[in-house]
Amino acid sequence: MVLLAGLLAAAACHGQGDRQAGTGTAGAGGIAGAGAGGAAAGGAGAGGAGAGGAGAGGAGASGAGACGAGAGGAGTGGAGGGPAAGPRGLYVSLHADHVGVFALSGAAEILRNVLGDVAKEAHLLDFARTHEITTLTLYDLGSILDDRALSEALIAFAARARAAGILRLEAIGAADAAAWDRIAAFQRTHGTFDGLVTEIEFWNGDVTFAELTRLLDDLRALGLADARGAPLPLAVYVGRFDAAQALELARRVDRVYVHCYTRSGESTFDYGRERFQLLAAASTMTGRALDVLPIFSAEGVDFRAGGETFMGEWLSAHGLDEAERWFLGGWSAAALPASLRLAGTQYYEYVFLERYLGAP
Repeated sequence: MVLLAGLLAAAACHGQGDRQAGTGTAGAGGIAGAGAGGAAAGGAGAGGAGAGGAGAGGAGASGAGACGAGAGGAGTGGAGGGPAAGPRGLYVSLHADHVGVFALSGAAEILRNVLGDVAKEAHLLDFARTHEITTLTLYDLGSILDDRALSEALIAFAARARAAGILRLEAIGAADAAAWDRIAAFQRTHGTFDGLVTEIEFWNGDVTFAELTRLLDDLRALGLADARGAPLPLAVYVGRFDAAQALELARRVDRVYVHCYTRSGESTFDYGRERFQLLAAASTMTGRALDVLPIFSAEGVDFRAGGETFMGEWLSAHGLDEAERWFLGGWSAAALPASLRLAGTQYYEYVFLERYLGAP
């Protein structure tokens, strides 16, 4: 079946200032932790310990800070180990020779056209292991799945990723109906993906919100399943939205990736606060639990997709754990309702984060 033939064929990507990614249960302001099989067991309250391979962190402590709460007591690991704010995810350009204006050549050759190159794939997986990243959210699938050799390389890469400790592989698609058709056909045959993520910047006017909701409805109607036969979770990346749009999203998706694009970890929660509150209200109104993940951009002065700079230099100086502790402090202090669950953190994207954190 061809999805939404009337949608714009051009893929929307993370725009400047508006870039972008298991379910579980958690108490008020809690964290959904991912277990080894991708399922999650929730922790009670903000400091609940997630069960499985990437649990939630220790008890948070309040204090003065830019996020409205200090990061100091957030903890660095839960009972199951792993990042304090839950599973850590990474957007990955798997088959590209540039990301925006940043050319993947010269010193960045190791990041160019990763898929199918064993050494480059190993570099990516070593980087993920070093930084406790257990989710890879994959770009470039439209072109990859339109090529037999690359499709076979993706199958092999997925197997290596699982063996290396990756618990979740997600497929990104934009407004290209043919690309979604290829993703759906590949999933039915191979069961490679653990979730779908739309990347459509309706707030920038590339596609209307109504077109996005029709796409979400069509994707849900496909009835895709993961390798275990469970319904494939559906996620949406969002920048700006209003209360009515939050309600429509809460009715349709399982996960929401909210960009929190600032230049320091201290301000990430405050930057997304209003949008988390809108999603919390929508989740309560619909009676549907909703997983959310903040997105931190690793773009900086030296390495970026366009003209704007975000947390690249800050992450180089302070690291991922500190960024997440700052966010978790704000999240805990906000006391959002239990129906809105912090399911981890997400980073945009591999080519920038690798440049700023260094080779594994």
